[in-house]
Amino acid sequence: MKQEEKIEILDLSSQNSKIEILDFSNNDNPLETRKENRILIIIIIVVLIALTIIPSVSNIFSNKNTPIITNSTNEIESKDTLDGFLEIGNSDGSITAKKVQFYNFQKRTSNKITFNYLPESSIDNVYSLNLYIELYNNRKVAIYRKKFDVTSLERKVLGIYTLSLNENIYGESVYAKISILNQDDFKTMKEELKCTISKNVNNKEVINKVIYDFSTNGLVNYKVNKTVNNSESEEDNYFESEYNKLVKYEITDLVNEAGSLSYTIDLLDSKLSDYNALYTLGSTAREVKLDSETKGWRCE
Repeated sequence: MKQEEKIEILDLSSQNSKIEILDFSNNDNPLETRKENRILIIIIIVVLIALTIIPSVSNIFSNKNTPIITNSTNEIESKDTLDGFLEIGNSDGSITAKKVQFYNFQKRTSNKITFNYLPESSIDNVYSLNLYIELYNNRKVAIYRKKFDVTSLERKVLGIYTLSLNENIYGESVYAKISILNQDDFKTMKEELKCTISKNVNNKEVINKVIYDFSTNGLVNYKVNKTVNNSESEEDNYFESEYNKLVKYEITDLVNEAGSLSYTIDLLDSKLSDYNALYTLGSTAREVKLDSETKGWRCE
């Protein structure tokens, strides 16, 4: 005889008050909250860094530079250049300075370099703009500098400018650049160059000595000293004619003595604006040395 199995049926409906229900919907753990906040901050920082780096990386792989402003006063704008330089012989790229566009620097025959210029508006006194044409060698060292000396410009009228150069300067020129240089840009002195030449004139030995002073942006002034040997007498004023021409410029250190003449030409002095100087303001030491030695001077 089998024993009867008894199954006890539990009625849970009456046990509600005895069952504890756990609610996991709200996390009140402060450690977990701080951890999530730190992760969020790190993600934001990574995104900001990525946004900063991406434009720089894209520029590295870009074939051409986008237009850039090359000075703080926004007076020079470069387009499609090599770090602000125009490659001579390459028609791409331009530099616009004080609303005058310069481009297409090309080497020609007879040691000449030409370039195009196009003004956005008419300009009467171009000289006062203080625009300088600069040539650089393959190491991007300035070897030639000349003020853009066109008298006036007409709006949207294309012009062609020609630079006549020393053979060496011509051969070394690889890049071109446009600069705006004011008087303050010539205050920092850098170096000097001493040149001497001796000539025999009417059985008299005339010795010319010139000391050129250069700032970081080129020639600023030069000191001239001339002497004549074998003078017949101390009263023989050999340099009287040159002295009389210089008097009108009110040169402070102009001295004319028997058999000698000395003076300084300050290229920043407005009184000397119409003086026919040996070299112009901003000329490079390389240019002055090469040109002087071509003419028989000894420079050091």
